[in-house]
Amino acid sequence: MSTAVAPGTERSGRYAFLRSPRWIGLIVTSILAACVCVWLGSWQLGRHEEKVDRRAAIEEAAESAPVPAEDLVGDLMVDGSDVWRHVTVTGRFADGTQLALRNRPVDGAAALHAVDMFVVDVGGRTVFLPVDRGWIASAPETTPADLPAPPDGDVTLTLRLRAAEHFSDRDPAPGWIYSIDEDAIRHALGNLTDPGADARELAEGRGVVVAGFGEPVQGTAGTGLNDLPEPETSIGNHLSYAFQWWIFAVGALAIVPLLARREADEEDEALLAGTPYARGGELSTKAERRVSDADEEDAWLDAAR
Repeated sequence: MSTAVAPGTERSGRYAFLRSPRWIGLIVTSILAACVCVWLGSWQLGRHEEKVDRRAAIEEAAESAPVPAEDLVGDLMVDGSDVWRHVTVTGRFADGTQLALRNRPVDGAAALHAVDMFVVDVGGRTVFLPVDRGWIASAPETTPADLPAPPDGDVTLTLRLRAAEHFSDRDPAPGWIYSIDEDAIRHALGNLTDPGADARELAEGRGVVVAGFGEPVQGTAGTGLNDLPEPETSIGNHLSYAFQWWIFAVGALAIVPLLARREADEEDEALLAGTPYARGGELSTKAERRVSDADEEDAWLDAAR
């Protein structure tokens, strides 16, 4: 007497299809996408924290009384806690050192900045401190000669200290610079007119004339330059962007179980209806198994009669 096998005893698990190459690829892709989203969110959070710290430093410097520049640039380096500090400095502008800083718009308008070397005595040493004195509106025909010359004689300035900029490897025409940093300035100035100028020490950093504290030389009414705007303190939308990327990361991980459950439900519905289920354009092994299960069920019923 032959014995029939009960239908369905050899069926695999409901989510066995997750072991298929197609689903393994989808799982790996979702994990990689989530990792990228987490990294982008962390980067946006870092940008937010940088801008928060920057705003705090700017506001603290604005509320503090200016200090002598010699106290902060004695090591010829403007960095760390020195950045954004307000300082007062007395000295003179070196002859023949004015440079035109280009490609530096102000409030969206094309501008040409006047950058001069300010001679300061620091601990018995003669130091050049690059100073951005202000700007004029720029047009294609504007040249460095259109910038007002700095005043003669001793000058007392109120400056906002800034770190040196990243060096631009663009080769400017004589009298022009694209960045305020030691290499660019030394290259632009070349042979200075003052004797022994090549041996002068150049501060690695820069000073920016604070609005309202131009160049109060005896009898000088203004400089012909526009005041530089106050530094930007907006922190932007980086924090909200960070949370958006992290939500995308959760979504990238959640999509796999949602799709897997939907496919399993569709296969179960096809099983109840007795119809094959096509997955990815091919008949699934589970659907093929449903057809054989139906044949086995008929054979089992015939043997039981």
